[in-house]
Amino acid sequence: MRKYLLFTLFVLLPSLSICQEIYRPFLEDGKVWTYHYYNDFTGKEFYKALTIKGDTIIADKSYKTIADVETGRTEYVMREEGKKVYSKYLDWDEYVLYDFGLNVGDSFKLYDDDNGTDPSARATVVSVDTIVVGNRAFRVMDVRPNDMMGWSNLWVEGIGGMYSLTANFLAVGNFYNFSICQLDGETLFTWKDFGTSGIIGQPQMSNKGISSNIYDIQGRRLMEQPRKGVYIRDGRKVVVK
Repeated sequence: MRKYLLFTLFVLLPSLSICQEIYRPFLEDGKVWTYHYYNDFTGKEFYKALTIKGDTIIADKSYKTIADVETGRTEYVMREEGKKVYSKYLDWDEYVLYDFGLNVGDSFKLYDDDNGTDPSARATVVSVDTIVVGNRAFRVMDVRPNDMMGWSNLWVEGIGGMYSLTANFLAVGNFYNFSICQLDGETLFTWKDFGTSGIIGQPQMSNKGISSNIYDIQGRRLMEQPRKGVYIRDGRKVVVK
């Protein structure tokens, strides 16, 4: 009986190790993030790719330098500690861009408000799920400012969010949207993969009746075809004026 138990444990151990959660770092040498810029008011459109370009020390802290792939220009640096990602424009103080260690129900402060009653000053994790792309599983979190609880906002561990590299939430005037993330030339995640999460539109919105082939440019499924603006249908961008 004892030998049988030992044999069973020996067989199960490999599968147990595979099921263990492995944190996927955000900052990895060789990683490239590409973002799509589109301004509906001016019609201006282009793609911008950013990558890690070496290390730097600022105030005794080690950062990764983030550079524009095309121009080589550097505007900010980032560092990762535990499951937190810190971003810093060269002339500003650093701030927490992502905290991938949060769980459902966790609430955190976005900025200091005077009396502590401003709902926009805090955000809450409303859902956590897993997105499988190829043979990789990515932990995805729906994190929403408390004054925008009806608007899905996804953070993907190791990839980032749905908007620009330094924007963890939708902001007024933000025309950048995530397009693709690659590591050493291999595609890890694309904007379409956001739409495969089971937490899109939850818990405030129902998925009932949603067309599976119509998305906004952030990768969210739409209830119906927009009357105006930009959306994706059957993998193609459509502009309605």
